Amino acid sequence: MALPTFQGVTGGSVSSSALTAQPWVAGHAVDDIGLCIMGSTDGTSGGHTTPSGFTVATGSPSAWSTGVSTTAALMEVWYKRATSTAEASVMGGTDIGTQYGKHLLIRGCKTSGTPVNAAANGINGTAATSFSIVTGLTTTVNDSLIVLVLNCDADTGIPDLTFITANTNSNLTNIVKQNSNQWNTGSGLGLHIFTGELVTAGAVGTWSITCGSNSTIAWWCGAMESSNPSGGGAILGGRNSLLGVGR
Repeated sequence: MALPTFQGVTGGSVSSSALTAQPWVAGHAVDDIGLCIMGSTDGTSGGHTTPSGFTVATGSPSAWSTGVSTTAALMEVWYKRATSTAEASVMGGTDIGTQYGKHLLIRGCKTSGTPVNAAANGINGTAATSFSIVTGLTTTVNDSLIVLVLNCDADTGIPDLTFITANTNSNLTNIVKQNSNQWNTGSGLGLHIFTGELVTAGAVGTWSITCGSNSTIAWWCGAMESSNPSGGGAILGGRNSLLGVGR
């Protein structure tokens, strides 16, 4: 009985043209889950092509605005279950505004089917320094690692590693800002990764975020499902359901 764990994130690629293919996080193992995330400053010109071997994550993408501008944000997420310890470097294709792509790695997720138990996305289209991200998510199994990724459109820093000044969620424990970079691109771009733990199945709740300057954001939040959740199975009708066990 264990929660999935965050293993690391790549340095990433920032470009106004083609992005550099990103390697998997070093030390990845068979059945680890790789998440390829991409933020862009253009939320209207379609999405990037799915990286080879990856699958579009439930709840992706989210987009905001009417074109490449300082008020545009697109957030895309794909996943793949590693089948080797030497997975190929990849990144989504197509040039859509200024783009920022990274890979992150999660260990201990279920080993078949989608590793994302529940997911949602959203936009906050009014520029502000604080946001309430109402995830609306409810998990159906115990021991989920909750992953939140943000694309912020503010122009600041090269890069600004302290752009996110506070983040809280009263429903989660062990909240960690795992990675945070905000760039001065002329149209604003930043990727920020947070994790938290939800031991007992239920509502993921609202994430409160404070940042250093006015920004609009696009976000994705996913509950990564454990390979060995406590309770033995899905939570149905408020009780553990142990499939295949007679009464």
